[in-house]
Amino acid sequence: MFNSRLYRCRVYHERYRPRTHKFSYGVFMLCLDLAELPQLANKSRLFAVNRPALVSFYEADHLLDSGQGSLLARVRSCLAEHGFRESVQRIELLTYPRIFGYVFNPVSFYFIYGQGPEHEVPRAVLVEVSNTFKEMKVYLAEEKIAAGCLSQRPVFRSVVPKHFYVSPFGKLDDCFDFIVPFPDERLKICIDTLDGESGDKVLVSSLSGKSLIFSDRNLLGEFFRHPLMTFKVIAMIHFHALLLLLKRTPFYKKEDKPHLQTEVINPRHVREKRA
Repeated sequence: MFNSRLYRCRVYHERYRPRTHKFSYGVFMLCLDLAELPQLANKSRLFAVNRPALVSFYEADHLLDSGQGSLLARVRSCLAEHGFRESVQRIELLTYPRIFGYVFNPVSFYFIYGQGPEHEVPRAVLVEVSNTFKEMKVYLAEEKIAAGCLSQRPVFRSVVPKHFYVSPFGKLDDCFDFIVPFPDERLKICIDTLDGESGDKVLVSSLSGKSLIFSDRNLLGEFFRHPLMTFKVIAMIHFHALLLLLKRTPFYKKEDKPHLQTEVINPRHVREKRA
């Protein structure tokens, strides 16, 4: 039995200011134990790792500047870069797969497990946020606040300045409020955007769902439930951006405040550095 699994999910966004706007849609996601990747690929006829398939996962899509080698090694390197010093027992990644070779991941989550006295213990969450410029930024949440309302698994929280150009309709000095319970049978993650001065909520978003066994049958079922899902994700981003423009929502250019775009991973710069 694998630790890896699927999640049938619903994405929800609601903007409060300066214009109201909300939407939701269904998706499915992979929750991959990174140590199980070779076994998952060998077992499945529909899923592949680092090569084309109906549903695939490429390690190169993640953590581009945290050293070379396997994604598992890069996550450990990234944790060290963020000052995380505890021993790591296991790492799970919640993310979109590639469908027919295409993916855009607005956000992915790395669940970090350490070794407790009797069994592994949730220790922290790395949140990898991406924008449509193919840039990404990583945030660490290691403040444990409570058990979740849907399970007894711990919840990790981090309130941090964005300092990353995620959307043309968001200020760079706003803050992310990550509230991330470790998932089990249920998934419920919240990422709110707070005004950098007042602390008021500008935008609330959530990712909720239920787990499914990682199998070809469930992969095929979710593929037909959400056909061309990853293409839909990027299309929905641009469609709702158009609606916000039509509502005359204030628009911010990426070039306006480069000093507030810090610790950003740019794939072009990474390639140049490695060349």
